[in-house]
Amino acid sequence: MLLSKKIGIMHNLNRFGILAVLLVLGLLNSSCGDSADSTTSGDSSTAEIARQKMEEAGSNIEDLNNVRNWIKGKIAAGDPDDLDLQLLSSDTASKIVSSFKKLVQGVDESNPKKAAQLRHWAEKIIDAEKGKAVGERDPLAKSLAKQMDYLWEIALKADPNNNDLRRQLGYVEDTKDLTSYLSLPFMDEDKDIKIIEDLIEAVAEASVKSPDGKKWLPKDFPKMKAYKGIDDLVAKRKAEHEEKLKDPFTKAAYQLLAETKEYLKNKKNLSSYKWVGRVHHPYLFIVERDSGWNESKIAEKKGKQMDELIHLFHGEYSKTFKLKEITSPMPIVIFKRLSSYRQYAVGKTLQGALGHFEHGSDRIILSDEAGRDTMYHEGTHQLITYHTKGDTVSNFLSRSYWFQEGVAEYFGGTAAFLDPKTKELRFELGVLQGGRLNGWRQNEEAAYTLWQLLGLTFADRQMNIANGKQNKNLMVYAQGWLLVYFLYNFNVNDKDMVLITDRPTGKYKQGFLTYMKGELDGKTGRDFFLKCLGLWDENSNSVDLKKWEKFELEYNRYYNWLNRKLVMRNHVLNRKLIPWQKVTNKGKMIGDEEDDILPVEVLPGTLADRMKPPTNDD
Repeated sequence: MLLSKKIGIMHNLNRFGILAVLLVLGLLNSSCGDSADSTTSGDSSTAEIARQKMEEAGSNIEDLNNVRNWIKGKIAAGDPDDLDLQLLSSDTASKIVSSFKKLVQGVDESNPKKAAQLRHWAEKIIDAEKGKAVGERDPLAKSLAKQMDYLWEIALKADPNNNDLRRQLGYVEDTKDLTSYLSLPFMDEDKDIKIIEDLIEAVAEASVKSPDGKKWLPKDFPKMKAYKGIDDLVAKRKAEHEEKLKDPFTKAAYQLLAETKEYLKNKKNLSSYKWVGRVHHPYLFIVERDSGWNESKIAEKKGKQMDELIHLFHGEYSKTFKLKEITSPMPIVIFKRLSSYRQYAVGKTLQGALGHFEHGSDRIILSDEAGRDTMYHEGTHQLITYHTKGDTVSNFLSRSYWFQEGVAEYFGGTAAFLDPKTKELRFELGVLQGGRLNGWRQNEEAAYTLWQLLGLTFADRQMNIANGKQNKNLMVYAQGWLLVYFLYNFNVNDKDMVLITDRPTGKYKQGFLTYMKGELDGKTGRDFFLKCLGLWDENSNSVDLKKWEKFELEYNRYYNWLNRKLVMRNHVLNRKLIPWQKVTNKGKMIGDEEDDILPVEVLPGTLADRMKPPTNDD
């Protein structure tokens, strides 16, 4: 009884580390040690024996592991030194890991056999913990596993064709053709394109190639989550795309996008260009892909500007002509660089142009530098073509040239003003085109007579391009615009004073609208124009020469009067004519009624000369 009390006292004192007291009491007997351990003394505690074993094992990982297993056995048997043994087990594990790490670091590629021995030794410990619950696993196994990759890498270098080893190291075979994802019609959103392009770049940097030509991504590949999830993203976008295609307009837009991309791909010097489609109803924008801009924002900006044009065009003609709703996509191709656009547009348009409309495909082609005037001009061509009935392709070259360019200029010259109340842009249709008048005045020798102008077709346009007479085509823009402006606005009183009004009230306006309605119905040409304007003699079935000459004289006098009005002080405000009664300077009226009276003039040459068709020498 006394002995057991003393043993109890000894155990408690040992837990407080007072070894000296225990030695004095002499209460440690041989039963606390292991009779099988020849290296321990009969009066040593289990913890002391463990420490001696650890010291004897040194840095030998096999011996250290045996010591640790011995300690774990003692703990499992309920040894009184339980707490100390727990600490010693942890210390032993740390020493094993430290020694193992040094051994691993000392192995190089020239000694794969040594690396294999270490690997196999560690695998026994690691494999023994597999299948256990996470909380029950020996932490030593986890620590050793962290050192294994280097050993596996040595094994892989010794056997580079062993792809199973690669997979064991966590390598993932790169089997995805990421570049092909960029061509999928439903993977063209900016955020998706960026994900794919970033992945392509990251994979190119991180992937390694095995001798059999396969590519592999290491397990620490920083974009592994995105890489593994890209197929799910593609599937999601495909499902969304298929849902969108249930809408007839969207389906037609994607079909048109595919056709346009193929067309551009096959153009000389454009095969390397990439394009994305953006729908801004009713427009389909095919935008050049470039890291220097945001394709979606470009399409949105241009789309809003084209919305304004539709509002103006339909506001002007929808009721009069009963225009139908636009139900099919209107394609607009946008180049980022002016040089790229001009390389594409050689022989298709005027020199120095920023955009053009392609009859037949009904595409607008633009440089990003194209402003509202160019977009409205080309957009008007597109709208006229859309609303024209019948075949506009096979008979295109026979259609009226001045009409298309004149109306396009009429809308292209739309003025934009900032409304002081709403702080929003307000658009004014049918304002003066001073630049066109100046260009005409400075190049009058290239001008067509009015008779010649009315007889021009798009075949004449092509002939001018072929003959290098771009100045003649430029003149059609100026003369066509003035004719439309004249038809909308010209009116005089009995004194030949021009009547200037806020809204077009010209005496020929209704005749012009009748002619335009005929153009949209598929009719065209000079004779049809003369009939609509009341300049046709039904009896002779030809032009009424008397009426024609009067009309021609009015047109010429109006041209000269406009040029005079433009240079007079304060007679034009915000590109709109000011009647002489309202012309002021610092609050004082400075206008005179003579300012608005048509100049007296005589038409040049004879009527017969003016009615001659143009020649290549003109």
